[in-house]
Amino acid sequence: MALMASGAWPTDGAAPVTVACELVGAGVDLGGRAVLRGLDLSIACGEYHVLLGPSGSGKTTLLRAIAGLVPLAAGEIRLDGVVVSSTATHISPERRGVGFVFQSLALWPHMSVEQHLGFVLRQSGMGAADRSRRAAAAIDRFRLGGKERRRPSELSGGEQQRLALARALVLEPRCLLLDEPLGAVDEALRAELAAELAALPRERSICVLHVTHDQREGLSLADRVCVLREGRIEQTATPEQLVNYPATEFVASFVGKHSVLDGEIACGKLVTPIGQVDAAGRPDGKVKYAVSAEHVALDADGATARITARHWDGTRWMLTVTGAGFELRIAAPQGAAVGSSVRVRLVALPWILG
Repeated sequence: MALMASGAWPTDGAAPVTVACELVGAGVDLGGRAVLRGLDLSIACGEYHVLLGPSGSGKTTLLRAIAGLVPLAAGEIRLDGVVVSSTATHISPERRGVGFVFQSLALWPHMSVEQHLGFVLRQSGMGAADRSRRAAAAIDRFRLGGKERRRPSELSGGEQQRLALARALVLEPRCLLLDEPLGAVDEALRAELAAELAALPRERSICVLHVTHDQREGLSLADRVCVLREGRIEQTATPEQLVNYPATEFVASFVGKHSVLDGEIACGKLVTPIGQVDAAGRPDGKVKYAVSAEHVALDADGATARITARHWDGTRWMLTVTGAGFELRIAAPQGAAVGSSVRVRLVALPWILG
């Protein structure tokens, strides 16, 4: 029975959505240490949801808790409105209707492609005719035709990834969990597989929860992103909201690559070491603000800074510049060299934190 969300994504006048996976105050303890604490998260059917966070923030543990591989110490996990984990309830992994692609893929080296799929289907108790139909459809969907009798060692990296996805989806789960699914493939193959992953939620009416360390990958795939830090949720938002309107200093520096600086609002102006801009309607007082490359520009009348680093961000060259009381990232002009002096000025109102 599906649960109709109250206040679930999307909001503000949009029609209610069916929540496929929901965590309510969920906590996990491992080895006597709290790894996840008080998580509240709803993932809609048809939604591609990405988990970001530094190493050790609890991303993989969250997937494992949803899959039923670790118990809860507090709260609940609901799938299609049914409590599958709580301090009093623990439905076994095979009965949850969840598919899981592990970071290591965890393919069985002695089994062929068709044996991988056949084993999963037999474990479900499905009849022979349905098993054959499901296996054939999965082999066709993930372009493994002609390779049915090959073992993992005889498959390319991309084919191994597709086999892991086919195995996870052959039982048509309502929720697919992906732990760094693209981490071990080259750039060209990563783009191809990412496009296939992005199509899955709406193609199959499932929710996808994808853990990655690659922020560009995650932001490009996600409908929404959840940022974890030390087992707690810092912010859940669309990629655009997350980058442009970070809720906390941590999100601003971790995801948006903003510089978080100290300033002051006085008489409708944000006053900073790199200039001032209009901040009409904001109360006077000291503030922290998040500055991205779009908020600053090189200007002969700006604050003096020195270029301390230069790097390619995937679309353009960026500079790191350091001055009195600030360090910023800014788009690199032609010929800019590390060690040279520049002048920078604030040209747009940055995001005021808090």
